[in-house]
Amino acid sequence: MELTITQHRVLVVIAMRLNQDTYSPSSRDICDVLGLASTNAVAIHLKALKKKGMIAWEDRLSRTVRPTDEGWEYLLGREVANQRVDLTRSIAGRLRASTWP
Repeated sequence: MELTITQHRVLVVIAMRLNQDTYSPSSRDICDVLGLASTNAVAIHLKALKKKGMIAWEDRLSRTVRPTDEGWEYLLGREVANQRVDLTRSIAGRLRASTWP
């Protein structure tokens, strides 16, 4: 799957925030990190990433955006992605009971 440079960077920011803080960044956080002009610009990239199957989120809940299995595989490669996805699900399950900076 081909991503634009900005879509790639948005995906990296999401993955890095999940790894660092165990919760997803807000649209404003992504906007600030990437130097985008507005959160609407972030929304456009998030929708494109979701359409490409790279991310998913829970409707009507904040900070739920996360890479899908395909998104992790894109970022990390197949073997590493399988391990990373299991780790992320494990952390998320405990908390919720349900190289680019």
